[in-house]
Amino acid sequence: MLSMLLTVALLVTMVPMVWTGTAEAASGTYFIFPSEKYAVEDARVVTTERVDLEGSFNNVDEDTISYSVYQLSKSGDTYTEVSSNVGQTGNIYPDGTDLRILNLKLFSGLNKIVISGKKGSSNVSDTIYIEYRNGPTLSDLNATLNGTTVALTEDEPAVLMASAIGKGNSSSQIVVSGYAANATKVTISTNGKSWTYNVSSSNNYKFTAGTVVINKGNNTLTITASNNDQSVTTTREITFYNGEPTFYNTYLLQDGKTSADLSTTPDFSVANTKGITMHGTAVVPFAGTAPTSVEINYTLSGGAAGKATVSGIKKYDGYVMVPFEIAIPETTPYDSKIRLNLSITGLSGDSSLYFALRNSANPFIYDINYLQGYNSSTKEADALRLTGSSMLDTTTNINAVPAGIEVQVINEQAGKVTIETDQEGIALSSVTSENVNKTINGVPTNVTRFIIKISSLPSTTKQLKLQLKNQKDTGEKEIIETKLLDINMLYGPYVQFDSLYDGQQIQLDSNKANEVKQIKLNAVSNFSGQLLNVASEDDIKYSGTDQTVFLYVNNSRIVLVPVDESKSKAKFHVSDKDAAAEAMVLGSNTIRFVYKSKSDEYEKTLKINITTSNLPVIPAGTMGIMPFTFKTGDVGTPDYPDIAPTKADPNFTGSNGDYTTTVSKMNIFGTFDFIDLGNNESDVDSELAAVTNPEDYILQIESSDKGFNKGAPLRWSLKNSFHSDDATQTDYNKAGGEVTDLVVYYHPKEENFSFVLFGQDVPQDGSTVVYNFTLYNTGLGGTSSTYRLEVNFSTSSYHIIRPLPDRNLINQNFVEVVVDAPNANGVKINKQAAEQVAYDEDYDGDTDYPSAYRYVVKGLKANKDNKIPIEVTVGDQVLKSEVTVKYVPANIPGAQYMETMKKSHKVFEGALQLTFPSSTNLIRNDYYVPDRFKNQVFTNHDLLFGIANNEDGVVDRYDELDDLNKRFASGQPYFVGEFPLRFGKASPVFWIDPGVADDLETEDKYDPVTQGMGPYQLSPTARVKSFFERATQDELVPSKRGNLTLTYNSSVTADTGRLITVLYFNPETKTWENLGGVVNNKKNTITVPFSRFGYYVVAKLGETYTDIISHPYARNYIEAMFAKGVMNPEDPSVGFKPDINITRAEFTEMIVKAQQLPFNYQGNLSFNDVSRSYTNNLWDFRFVETAARAGIVKGIQPGVFDPESNITRQDAAVIIAKALNLKLLTDRAKIEKGLAKYFKDYKDIDYYAAASVLAIAQKKFITGAPVDSKDASKGYNFNPTSFTLRGDAAIIVAKVMASTKKLPAM
Repeated sequence: MLSMLLTVALLVTMVPMVWTGTAEAASGTYFIFPSEKYAVEDARVVTTERVDLEGSFNNVDEDTISYSVYQLSKSGDTYTEVSSNVGQTGNIYPDGTDLRILNLKLFSGLNKIVISGKKGSSNVSDTIYIEYRNGPTLSDLNATLNGTTVALTEDEPAVLMASAIGKGNSSSQIVVSGYAANATKVTISTNGKSWTYNVSSSNNYKFTAGTVVINKGNNTLTITASNNDQSVTTTREITFYNGEPTFYNTYLLQDGKTSADLSTTPDFSVANTKGITMHGTAVVPFAGTAPTSVEINYTLSGGAAGKATVSGIKKYDGYVMVPFEIAIPETTPYDSKIRLNLSITGLSGDSSLYFALRNSANPFIYDINYLQGYNSSTKEADALRLTGSSMLDTTTNINAVPAGIEVQVINEQAGKVTIETDQEGIALSSVTSENVNKTINGVPTNVTRFIIKISSLPSTTKQLKLQLKNQKDTGEKEIIETKLLDINMLYGPYVQFDSLYDGQQIQLDSNKANEVKQIKLNAVSNFSGQLLNVASEDDIKYSGTDQTVFLYVNNSRIVLVPVDESKSKAKFHVSDKDAAAEAMVLGSNTIRFVYKSKSDEYEKTLKINITTSNLPVIPAGTMGIMPFTFKTGDVGTPDYPDIAPTKADPNFTGSNGDYTTTVSKMNIFGTFDFIDLGNNESDVDSELAAVTNPEDYILQIESSDKGFNKGAPLRWSLKNSFHSDDATQTDYNKAGGEVTDLVVYYHPKEENFSFVLFGQDVPQDGSTVVYNFTLYNTGLGGTSSTYRLEVNFSTSSYHIIRPLPDRNLINQNFVEVVVDAPNANGVKINKQAAEQVAYDEDYDGDTDYPSAYRYVVKGLKANKDNKIPIEVTVGDQVLKSEVTVKYVPANIPGAQYMETMKKSHKVFEGALQLTFPSSTNLIRNDYYVPDRFKNQVFTNHDLLFGIANNEDGVVDRYDELDDLNKRFASGQPYFVGEFPLRFGKASPVFWIDPGVADDLETEDKYDPVTQGMGPYQLSPTARVKSFFERATQDELVPSKRGNLTLTYNSSVTADTGRLITVLYFNPETKTWENLGGVVNNKKNTITVPFSRFGYYVVAKLGETYTDIISHPYARNYIEAMFAKGVMNPEDPSVGFKPDINITRAEFTEMIVKAQQLPFNYQGNLSFNDVSRSYTNNLWDFRFVETAARAGIVKGIQPGVFDPESNITRQDAAVIIAKALNLKLLTDRAKIEKGLAKYFKDYKDIDYYAAASVLAIAQKKFITGAPVDSKDASKGYNFNPTSFTLRGDAAIIVAKVMASTKKLPAM
């Protein structure tokens, strides 16, 4: 009974959850998140894959809190759970009754998030809903030249100025940056050139394009963000102008009070307009002698004009810096936008700045916030609970309309103030308001909160104009204040189909023609869906000359219409169902939805596949259709095992329906399938009897041989005889009779058929004989499948494809020899049998030589002519030839060396040495996965060693082919763009490769690639991919960890050996990883553990950070830890941050790296609060898990590691002692006696850590802090529960590494 109940439970969990939307709570009971939605129809819309939840919890045990995320699909009113991420406990942070859940990952589309916990013994939960729209968007676009960055807006060209040095240049290289949310790549095109960059969520989808070239004058940039199936494109204008002066650091000053920079158009609140001055600095280029005086002219709104007061001119190379001051007239009015125009005498061009003076006694807008959680169903009370981010002095991204904003007004007179706009196309309305008390600059202040709904907002809107109006006693409204808010209406329309989805499979029954159309349309719900995130539905037009919405099915335009235009133009379905169904064909279908407005275009492409449950298939088995040698006696109906070939006949060379032979008579074997007659022989008769139209199931064979079947097609149908495939041979339909020269077999296990066509003549005159096989299952002219077979009689010819005659001088100890010999029985190259292959000469994915022979000759002798003999056997003939190549070694990019994997390799004159322990073989990288073939072991592979180009990683440039730079460019962004900025290469870039593992997709054959391949593979159909595309499941790694020793530049001084490291390109993360390494200064070598193949290079740390250089005592240690990859900067763009506390997780990672421990993290993780993520710059889960399994660290409680908490000094001591396996005392008295010699506060050290502290003190890893900094004789304190600074951690771990000879003593 128990097993039955378990079975039922399993069945329930395996079926997707289906439920119907009902009325739900508007807010949580146990888990309250004010900005979230608790009803499925009110789901909050976001455009980022990860979100943070902030709120509180009520009467729930905080240790039991978890969350689950479910992806929902909607059909009508029914929701189905299609994917899930259940029972997550990481990144949950309770604090009192406050609760934060950070970095929560969403599925695309609608998400149901269930937050759960225990209240006493009861399980309680609340559910919220978030819709993640993953269409790509573009925002915050900027351009930078010579350190000056300008925003790229739709409305007007951005102006970039050349430096003084670049004055007169016709072009300049600029940096274009921005954010492309939900995209995987960004392409920028201008002036006939384009550049593509990868983006990801790891850096918030930011892209930085540093190679864009613009010309003098106007330049149009086309920027496209795309992901797998969607793209969005926009254009921006940039004007490159030479010599224009620049003004910066501009502000207003009154009585010591300053305004914000005038470039932000600030409000300056003052009690009066007396004594206000404007200050700034001008950057003035010059040629020749620097000016001793500069005349700055100004003009203010209202007509005031004059010359600025200039002081303290500073001279620089090619320009001067000119501080200046301007007196603002006392007559300058309040609440007006004042324009300040600046120019320099003698230079063309001017600059305009803006500001507004505010009367501090009058009502005004204090702040304006964007409420992200607001949507069309938000109620008044809910709106007041929302919080948001300020829209002042920044650019705000508006995700969708309706949108909500909060306007905070000070000194509002009740009932008289309204918030309005006069912008065309923008609709505002007041939702509600309330009065609150808010502390501003330390003063309690009454503030009125106005919640404003934006119900219409054109996508081209870059500024939102808000007017604060006051109602006079006469009833007339006057404008008190106007705010211009910079916004991005995130252009990213998003189409959401009701049923259609990418990768959808639709199955038809071709025998039910009258149902086919409706099955297609039902599967895609008549292409019904909704266009979301469009600023105004007036822009949605399905027809007419200004049509904006298009649907294409296999390039056929299908007309869409609104479902109910009176309710919404955004919801659509097809108008002509017949046309839509007809456009959908068997096989792959491309569905393309396009929304195209005047300046922007959105496109989504989906692939669906339509199959039939009974489509005739020929060939149907792995053997296909192929000729084989006829033998006397091959007549009648022989038993299947006696006649059917088990492999390709060596007398026939070729594949894929094209064969050449030297025999004059042949049989033809083939497989087909057009009906299932059961999977047991006993079922065949009953299944056959149930077929009402056996005459419609036909195999037809036609031949170009005029003597074939007297010139007529040969036909066999299910009414004719056929036979079982076993040795006893059961005959079916015996009365139906045989077809001359043809015998058909049925295979129950495979549920398909095979045939043998006997005694076919092969023309001896060299002409081709062609056979066309056609299979029907609905009668002649109905649904069919065809196959073509071509057979030629061979002649004795061959030619050598590789090496090319002019490519016989090579920088590699091996050479690929390829011979095209379509008529050969076999080919020997260098006395070894060559492999017959389909050879793609130009790597375009198409086979150029279907019957070529290939062999790689290794072990070429250096600086000598190597003669390679070739023997081609055709029938009884043996044709001989030879090629000569000369191996001239030089350690430059392009050098290659291949040899069979062994215990020790020393190549490139000793610049690279690779050693392995005895009995090391190759295994899969994911050998631990409990799946078929994952435990394979590979041996005798040939390792390829290469020297790659520093700029793009290319080893073999394939000089025999033209225009390959575009192909190499696809990998260059990974190779160069991800290289650590503060490191420089100190050796050649080396490439090491062992080939790839057995292909899991071809289970019926063992086909590993046993020779190492280069990092770039040019053919799109190649088994081995380029270095940045290789699948983990194919990757080979050594079964035992080896050692790699690389030689670095001899010019590097011994003193800087601590700054030398080895970098490795990780193909999974597509980043360079710092491996550290042990330096031998005398030999200029560095050694690292070797556990994966790929790119390796020696690098040297160059510039670091100011807070490292200025550190009072730890600079050398920190630099060494940074150089060796043991530590990373806390914020790479700002500083290293040595004076903040180090966390438990970061310190653990430092120890694992310092000890060079091999990774051990596969399978379930030890701690629930350590997420399987690489997003943290300072640590990741691999190191924590490796340390846990090695017994170096433990959790603070079962299953909890608390990675982000700061580590105490005594906990750090315990970790070090365990990592070094130090001998620890167990006698408490001896421990205390020993500690007393080192630390005055030894009694404060917890018992669990005391022995470890003593051990590392004896090793002098930690000395403690002096009791009196002025008198060392008073001793030292250990301060066991104090936290450890990152700088101090660098010292400790550097000493640990020095003790194990992994670093020189410092």
